[in-house]
Amino acid sequence: MSLINTSPPADAPPTETPRTETPATRGGHDVAELQDDADLPDRFGVMPWLDPEQDDDGHDPRSAYVETFWLPVVGPSTTLLLRRLADEFDAEPQGFEIEAAVLSREIGLGARIDRRGAFARTIERCTKFHMLQQQGDLLYVRKRIPPLSYRQVKRLGPRLQALHHSWTIDRADDGAQRRTEMVRATHLARTLLALGEPTHEAERQLHQWHFHPSIAWHAVQWALTDPDQLP
Repeated sequence: MSLINTSPPADAPPTETPRTETPATRGGHDVAELQDDADLPDRFGVMPWLDPEQDDDGHDPRSAYVETFWLPVVGPSTTLLLRRLADEFDAEPQGFEIEAAVLSREIGLGARIDRRGAFARTIERCTKFHMLQQQGDLLYVRKRIPPLSYRQVKRLGPRLQALHHSWTIDRADDGAQRRTEMVRATHLARTLLALGEPTHEAERQLHQWHFHPSIAWHAVQWALTDPDQLP
């Protein structure tokens, strides 16, 4: 299999981009129900699923947001798969090939890659929540995970619902003190990135320095998009 011969441009995701929280359907049936019982491919080509409408507000799969809020929704194996693929994208942002059995073992699911195995169920769960799309031996995978929807937040426990609410800055509280914190956090984020820290580690470090979670996230985004100017 060759990524050059089989894959569309990296900036052209599959034409039927799912937008709802339920599995994609075709003719009244779940796509998963229409798949045959053949084993998964021995190797996958993995391409970035670029979706500007979602990516701008999205989170790195290795971020504290995904670990805190998405993990209870999609489960640990799905979260580990997305984190593992994000590591590969750091090295090969345009796409790469990976052995299915090796990938399955590396996230603790064993080497079984038939349709009834744990790895196949993890792929299906990623598809259900629109984290990836499978087209034969190609996987289109989100590099940025969107925020939880309102309905998904309501399914969290009370503690996580309250924490999620505090993850965003109330506009009424976006005064001079918040702006001062944002400037400080952006300076620090820029320094961390210049030292070679990945974005998710820079955000995590700002959390450890007791910056508000939303300030930490915005500071890293601004440091990435406008590294020479303060917000």
